[in-house]
Amino acid sequence: MNPDSQVSSLSELGSSSISRSSKRAGGVIDAPEDLLLRDPIGRLVHEQVVPYLLGLGRPSATERDQPARRIQAPAYSRLSRISVEEVIAFSRLVIHEDEPAMREFVNVLRARGILIEEIYLDLIGGSARQVGTWWSEDDCNFCEVTLATWRLQCLMYELRSAFIAEAPLARHCPGTMVLATMVGEQHNLGLAMLAEFFRRAGWHIAIEIPTRVESLVALVKSQHVDLVGLSAANDFAAVSVPAAIRQLRAKSFNKNLRIMLGGPFFTGHPERARASGADYAPLDAREAVLQCSCGTASTASTK
Repeated sequence: MNPDSQVSSLSELGSSSISRSSKRAGGVIDAPEDLLLRDPIGRLVHEQVVPYLLGLGRPSATERDQPARRIQAPAYSRLSRISVEEVIAFSRLVIHEDEPAMREFVNVLRARGILIEEIYLDLIGGSARQVGTWWSEDDCNFCEVTLATWRLQCLMYELRSAFIAEAPLARHCPGTMVLATMVGEQHNLGLAMLAEFFRRAGWHIAIEIPTRVESLVALVKSQHVDLVGLSAANDFAAVSVPAAIRQLRAKSFNKNLRIMLGGPFFTGHPERARASGADYAPLDAREAVLQCSCGTASTASTK
């Protein structure tokens, strides 16, 4: 089958069933999510947990009022060989739990010459943003989002061998790094993907979800760490991240410790990263590896 025709047929899959069957019927029956949002814990899940599962910031009230039926690529994204229509079609498969069709979709893209790293960044990452858009528009529920995120992460790990095979492993380890979400935030898909790119480049990786900043500080104080990558999603990062960076630099065993910032609050906003005292604020995982590997090498050469 022609890849274009297959994508066209996939894009039609379940288009009507993306809308929730649990929406109100004639204004008589409350959907489960309507009841959920009346409870404080339910509101917390709706406004905080789901966005962090996806690695996305919760849209502002103004943004939620705007029509956004299609995924919008961030302004800083490079030109993708995977189309918006393909991302939406794939996202429907993710929501509909059609894992065999998901794998076949990926096989079609690979047969077209699409690299695994493009599938990681543009298809899997783009689908996470699309699911986030559907969530913000109340077109999918908490269970659907949670399972969709899990499926995307499983797919990423299934493709790991092919991902590594696309590029030769580094002969020498560029360094040791710790990837962490800020305290109180959920570990997300974006952080796991970032770790895959750094592992392929030869880095030693430790992923932390600290309950306190002090636990992360203790880690870099007790052993040599070349790079700390912090991910933050909400506006509290404007205060909490600079304070964390000051503590990390003051207590680090490695006095040349480098700091990288990412996540929805910092990606595409280098001015926020600079104001926080970071060394790097890459636009995506590929750029992160290039910036940090070069920076660590230059630091090592000056010792």
